[in-house]
Amino acid sequence: MNKSIWDEYLKGQKFNKLENDIETDVLIIGGGIVGVLTAHLLKDYNINYCLVEKDTIGSGTTSKTTAFLTTQHETLYQTLTEKQRQAYLYINSKALHRYQQLSKIYNFDYEEVDSCLYSKDHNLIKKEYEVLKEIYNDIYINNNIPFDKDKVGISFKKQAVINPIKLINELSKNLNIYEYTEVVKIKKHYAVLKNGKIIKFKYLVTATHYPINNKLNFLFMKLTQKKSYVCVIKNEFVKGTYCSLDKDGGLYYRMYKDYLIIGGNDTDVGCRCISKFEELVCRKFNIKKEDILYSWHGQDTISLDGIPYIGCSDIFHKNHIIVTGFNLWGFTWAMASSEIVLKIIKDKKYFKLTRLNRCSINKNLFKNIWTSIINLLTFRRPRCTHLGCALIYNKEEETYECSCHGSIYNKEGKVINGPARKDINV
Repeated sequence: MNKSIWDEYLKGQKFNKLENDIETDVLIIGGGIVGVLTAHLLKDYNINYCLVEKDTIGSGTTSKTTAFLTTQHETLYQTLTEKQRQAYLYINSKALHRYQQLSKIYNFDYEEVDSCLYSKDHNLIKKEYEVLKEIYNDIYINNNIPFDKDKVGISFKKQAVINPIKLINELSKNLNIYEYTEVVKIKKHYAVLKNGKIIKFKYLVTATHYPINNKLNFLFMKLTQKKSYVCVIKNEFVKGTYCSLDKDGGLYYRMYKDYLIIGGNDTDVGCRCISKFEELVCRKFNIKKEDILYSWHGQDTISLDGIPYIGCSDIFHKNHIIVTGFNLWGFTWAMASSEIVLKIIKDKKYFKLTRLNRCSINKNLFKNIWTSIINLLTFRRPRCTHLGCALIYNKEEETYECSCHGSIYNKEGKVINGPARKDINV
């Protein structure tokens, strides 16, 4: 079906297309949650901005999320230094607090719940717990995992869930937004639109999920894209959010009203399909396929070390700020990134943990390089218009997919997910 439960709420106000040249202090490209939160914060600080979106506000990656708000991001804390743990926890805790403050002003179905990461690997959970209890008090070992009684988890108190599109609809009121306004070329101080119009700027914020300006900073070697599959059913209830760390058949889930939203089957772009996840859900919950009310897949951008890239693009474009690589935890980092962007623009202060030029030489880097080499040398057509990798055809979803960097085209060859921006000839 590929229809999200959040699609029902994509009926907010409409915005005009930009039809003339303009100047602004800050140009934001991308009308998802990152772009809207950033625009909202800049407006609060009376900083001149405009936001452009090539389609409609909130209709991209944001509408395909499960919208967990948590500072608990897999078992990342045990891989960080003590100073990094403190910084990571601080910026994400501040983000959660800001969502809480917004919930007092706007109605976006904010609900405070505990979040839990769980696994059949009890040693992994114990190790992460020992690290976390040194820096965070509101955690506990959870031995009561719904649907997986043999597993154990770590629960964080006072986390949250929301309706992502209701939030965007609320925040976008009275913001300076242009829809159906696609940027096709970026220079240091101006951007060219598809209709030939020009936007001049002092700062550029690229919030396009996978950044369209990814060459000089080598982000095309530092990022991969992962598909996540989601189904929605009724007649089940859980309190809180749960996320499995187990790669084989692990699920994550939460409630929205009386719906259970279930995600899983995460995989690199270029393999698997939605029906396999639907079959997994049917077996797990002993239901029929007809009992699945919504079924869709989203895409997440993955960094090399599990930490997002939020900072200046490269030494030649210090006024270009890139926000990407949220690693399945987009909504917490979306809020955190808006704060980081504000600090760069307003105070010229940078958040060291998320800088783009940090050293991340690990197995993920070599995996990305190897995947790119193999697909570049594969004599198969059509080829991706991003960097020329051979495409794989997904028969069930009727899409052409790039295993190198995650671009997806429909069966007619039209780009439906970047970083590719040009269609292919099929």
